[in-house]
Amino acid sequence: MNIFQFGRGDFLCTIIPDTFLLVNLVLAISSAGRSDLLNLGDTVLVTSMLVASYALGFCPRLISPSVVELFGLPMQIVAVFFWSAPRRYILECLKGDHPRIWSLLKERLWSSVEPSPYVDWFFDRYLLQSPSSFSAFFDRLVALEFSGEREKLKGLHFINQCKLYVIETSAHLGEELIQTEGLVRFVSGMSVALLTSTVLIYLAYLPADLPTMVLPTDLTVLLVFLYRLRHVRVREVTRIFICFAMRLNK
Repeated sequence: MNIFQFGRGDFLCTIIPDTFLLVNLVLAISSAGRSDLLNLGDTVLVTSMLVASYALGFCPRLISPSVVELFGLPMQIVAVFFWSAPRRYILECLKGDHPRIWSLLKERLWSSVEPSPYVDWFFDRYLLQSPSSFSAFFDRLVALEFSGEREKLKGLHFINQCKLYVIETSAHLGEELIQTEGLVRFVSGMSVALLTSTVLIYLAYLPADLPTMVLPTDLTVLLVFLYRLRHVRVREVTRIFICFAMRLNK
């Protein structure tokens, strides 16, 4: 990352997560008996932290969103049974169609753990609710360019090619994809910052001296970010595919 060039997505995905992390780091050091760090003056301290947070912004980004997303998988699996259309399971139970219930569960579970770019979810669920011309475009793409093998679309190579093509051929759509990627980086960076800060606070205060609501609050916010990460990444992948189809069909 070029620390001397301020990009459009840097504020969301770099400044905010790293400032949050540095604030907790300073507080942790202060609680460990190094309170002289807080005597630098408010202006100097805030300015130094902002500069340091941007210069060290590569730290949370060293961890890929795909890796961070793994920490939220248990919540995605739980959501299958409690939040993801439970009425469908109840109706199938009343009908006595147990094979159908198992089929729905397997479909939901795979959708919850499938890695990015969520190709199976995109074809088996999203395209089924899309206009026929839109789904036909991707069916032709798979048939002509990938010999009918949808598995070749998995991985980050093809999705990155789609993103690059859109950015290079359309300023408006490219800006939209950059903003969407910035949101993903923000949620991922905040997840890393919250996880690291929670560990720092726990080690700095130790259980006996830990304020009552600090750790539960940090853990709750961390779980929210981890749960939302997959949703914003699914939205990003969907927008990339849609914009790619729009550019090729223009």
